[in-house]
Amino acid sequence: MIDWRTDALQMEAVTLFDWCVFLPAMFVLCYRRQLTTGALAVRTIGIVCAGLWVAASIVPDDRESLIGSVTWLRYPGLALLVLAEGLALVAVLKITFSKTPDEAALRRLNVPPLIARLMLAEARFWRWLWTKLRGE
Repeated sequence: MIDWRTDALQMEAVTLFDWCVFLPAMFVLCYRRQLTTGALAVRTIGIVCAGLWVAASIVPDDRESLIGSVTWLRYPGLALLVLAEGLALVAVLKITFSKTPDEAALRRLNVPPLIARLMLAEARFWRWLWTKLRGE
């Protein structure tokens, strides 16, 4: 059991290091050859943001001294993640709802084959419904 009364600052520093430095570094070391640089960066930013949240949740409120000075970093990180996800969504929607949707193009964006087929089936449904509503 951790005794936060005796070594609060040291325990807080260890918690921040583990969740915000060590865990993301291990992720990068494990997946650096399997993921593209952009995908690796986005996922690492997500892990760091989650680590800040976990560290802030673990450390008792009355013992926080370091965490208060770094938790603001979570918000720009989340903004970057939302931007990256939005760009990915736009790219997928452009392919899915184009005049000639291509499953191979979705698979190049690392969309699993089953999900790609389902997305294209949904796009065909919406196109069909739109043409029926317009009376074509």
